[in-house]
Amino acid sequence: MSPTDLKNILPLELPGENKISPLLLHAPELLAPAGGIEQFFAAIHAGADAVYLGLKDFNARRRAQNFDVQELGTLVAYAAQHGVKVLVTLNVLIKEAEFARITPLLEEIMSAGVYALIVQDLGLAYFIKTFFPAIRMHASTQLAVHNYEGVVKAYELGFSRVVLARELTILEISKIKKKLLAEHIPVELEVFCHGSLCYSYSGLCFFSGSEGGRSGNRGECAYTCRKPYKILSEPGHGFLFSMKDLSTTANILDLVKAGVDTLKIEGRKKDAQYVMSAVRIYRQKIAEVSPPKAPICEAEEVCAPPKSAIGEAEGILAKRNIQKDLMLSFSREFTSLFVNNRYHENVIDLNNPTHLGMKIGAVEKITGEKIACTLLDDVEVYDGIRIEPQAKNFHALPQHGSQSLTPETLTRSQEKYAGNALEFSLRDMWHENKKIFRAQKGQTVFIAITSASRQAKIGDTVYKTRSVELKQIAEKLSKPQGDRVKKVAAHVHLRFIVAQAKDQLSVHILGMRQQEQFFQSEEFWPLIKSEQSSLKEILTKEFSYHGTTEMSCTVEVEGKTDFFIPPSQLKKIKRTLAQNLREALDQFGQARQARIESVYKERKQKSFEKKIAATGKLALKTDQIAHLKSMLQEPDFFSQSKIAELVFEPKRSQFKISDTHLVINTLKTIAHDLGIPIRIALPMVFRVWDKPFLLHFVQKSLDIGVNLFETANIGGFELLKQVSKEHNNWGISTDFSLYALNSYTFQQFAELGVTRATFSVEDDAKNIMDILSAWPRAAGIESQLIVFKDIPLFVAESCSLTALHNGCPGSTVCGYRSLEIEDEAGARYTVAHEACRSVVYSKEPFSLAGHRHLDVPDQFDWYRFDFLTRQYSWNQVKDIIHGALEHKLMPSSHTANVYKELL
Repeated sequence: MSPTDLKNILPLELPGENKISPLLLHAPELLAPAGGIEQFFAAIHAGADAVYLGLKDFNARRRAQNFDVQELGTLVAYAAQHGVKVLVTLNVLIKEAEFARITPLLEEIMSAGVYALIVQDLGLAYFIKTFFPAIRMHASTQLAVHNYEGVVKAYELGFSRVVLARELTILEISKIKKKLLAEHIPVELEVFCHGSLCYSYSGLCFFSGSEGGRSGNRGECAYTCRKPYKILSEPGHGFLFSMKDLSTTANILDLVKAGVDTLKIEGRKKDAQYVMSAVRIYRQKIAEVSPPKAPICEAEEVCAPPKSAIGEAEGILAKRNIQKDLMLSFSREFTSLFVNNRYHENVIDLNNPTHLGMKIGAVEKITGEKIACTLLDDVEVYDGIRIEPQAKNFHALPQHGSQSLTPETLTRSQEKYAGNALEFSLRDMWHENKKIFRAQKGQTVFIAITSASRQAKIGDTVYKTRSVELKQIAEKLSKPQGDRVKKVAAHVHLRFIVAQAKDQLSVHILGMRQQEQFFQSEEFWPLIKSEQSSLKEILTKEFSYHGTTEMSCTVEVEGKTDFFIPPSQLKKIKRTLAQNLREALDQFGQARQARIESVYKERKQKSFEKKIAATGKLALKTDQIAHLKSMLQEPDFFSQSKIAELVFEPKRSQFKISDTHLVINTLKTIAHDLGIPIRIALPMVFRVWDKPFLLHFVQKSLDIGVNLFETANIGGFELLKQVSKEHNNWGISTDFSLYALNSYTFQQFAELGVTRATFSVEDDAKNIMDILSAWPRAAGIESQLIVFKDIPLFVAESCSLTALHNGCPGSTVCGYRSLEIEDEAGARYTVAHEACRSVVYSKEPFSLAGHRHLDVPDQFDWYRFDFLTRQYSWNQVKDIIHGALEHKLMPSSHTANVYKELL
């Protein structure tokens, strides 16, 4: 359905205005995760419209089971039989040397007939758009698209759908969709509706990569947000960044009314039971507010039957409590996040970072290795049981006062993070001195404890974490249904154009893979008239599958079809055609590979021919007005420090829009009186409420002659367009957060008009040098390396202060105070609060000062010093820069992954 069609049937009212009949609402697609083959089948049989999965390499869940690329064709064929699409995730950043493996991978993905690729890397997107234009691309949530401007730019970069950042409210989504429809921009919107949440904006988490070399942007997240942390600046301890799980079951109507095209369930590292349960509940909720795809059960909280027949399991599923099943699958405490608004609820669970299940009672008595419990729900042998202490695993000053933390509290949270919980599979159970296999709600039972991780205590809470019955149902859904699954290596569209040529049939055969024609031939077949059979029926039946080449074909026949072909002749034609198609596909791929290699070789040659000694100029970036004033007081600073450019990032947390003129006048004086070029940096995140401030500041900057700007997100390109149509004359640079780990990304930047691009602070030296060897110098783009910075490990809307206060207390109470924290290994960090946005950085800054083989002046065009978020004194700024100029190693600093390998 086109956006115009959707506009006609879906008036975009604000959430809460429930005036639209459910029958007029367009049902969004339900997209389910598949981390393995069991989850794949479970998603399809439970009622998903589409499934997304990852391959063994190049995906953001590398530690999931994942799939071999050779399996894709068969999976796509099975899904197609059930009316389900298959999407593949290539949603990681790709290093320069890894592109050698990308081309053959994309060839196989195309052959498999995959519906779309989910992509994060802008270089990969550029590569696909240039060399594989038939592939449909969806912008991953890892691209951190969080505003209308980002959606528009993603569309211009070749993306057909954008997966929006989870942090957006329904009102923001609604406004984005409404504006897209008004501007006739046919890009789809996808939002997460359920599953685990990252503390940081997805794609803007640099904690795992910078601190441990395992980049979340490369599928190697170390889950540092699930660790317990001790607060040093005030009494406190707990899982400060551990998010609750997203659930929007109560918000589906508003999401549908907002114009969302696809609802996405997170969970490629979770099992088939989770996938089945989550798909079932959202299948029901969608059906309740839009035309149902299956009959709805009358009982409240009970699921609709799945789309596909699943035998015995179908009847059992229809009788089960859907919410209960979801709790018995992997889940934490639920939150709607910011769907309603930013201050609606506390979204962090200070007490628990993992799955708890459903409460079924409390420990009432302990006899040896048995506990007594009066059940709040049914249990049976082999169900999962977890016993949790009554005492909390966290301490918060606003909730618990200033009393000292006990060692026991700290130990409990560390043990919970390490997985040392009192958890076991129920093996033995007694009721009224009789051993039983099943117990009903209300019965008092004795349960044998089979875990020795810790002792249970009277009053501890008993949870049921798993249901053996639900597991058995999930197992039935996790297998292929119906006929034997044919193995498919490639999906091809065959077009036969039939015409009579004297005493023969002239048959033109065209072979298409997705939208690419790779094969063409003309054959002459015997002319045998037939009134009983149709050539169209014969060709469709015989050529739909080629067993020898494992090729599945859709067949189209044009022209006269009242002919017959003898079986012996048909068999020969089919065998020959199958072989020719296979060879043609291989040759087509080889020709493309040769073209790609030629283009890359030419770029490297031009890079070598045009290489000149880099200027090695220095830039200083700050967000502190005090630094600007100090520069005016020390006009010799720039000549002494050799700083050739000042980059200023305006922040709403630093000054009000009414004070803009004071800051602008200071920048004007620095530019005019001291002769220092000024560049205005747009932040990594700017939501709709940030835009008036930014647009005003950019316009005032233009008024004083500033025409240099920096963007840290793809939305920044579009925001600058909104200020002036003369932006083509501006000098635009990109910041490190625009994910550049390969020369294709920098080539994309150059074609966007970027004049300077910054390397990622997560990157390693070898990859940086590989990129420089293929740098697009012919495009005139300059290179920039950050040599000093407090890397923003987390950039988040989720607020630890809200968690500590158990709800947002307002700025007058929280004071936007910073928190000094420490992990179990003694590493220290600061949680800064820039208004209601949290930024976490390490006690030790990133510094390359003194590391000569990277900071020598002929390697890079620009070197930049960043002084953001942390409150540096002016003397500290000068000391750091002067020390770097003298090539002194900076004490108490780190080099991230520069001298290691970025995983």
